[in-house]
Amino acid sequence: MDADTLGTLRGLATLFAMLAFIAVCVWAWSGKRRPRFDAAARMPLEEDRS
Repeated sequence: MDADTLGTLRGLATLFAMLAFIAVCVWAWSGKRRPRFDAAARMPLEEDRS
């Protein structure tokens, strides 16, 4: 494998990682997921009901 091919593969891997990171950020900050995340955040503070 020559240096140009390796550089191209590294660039594509970096691009893929960046797109995956942006996708996770968009998913986490989505407005329709807010109630579920808020409920999960309150879970440690709630009393055990069992």
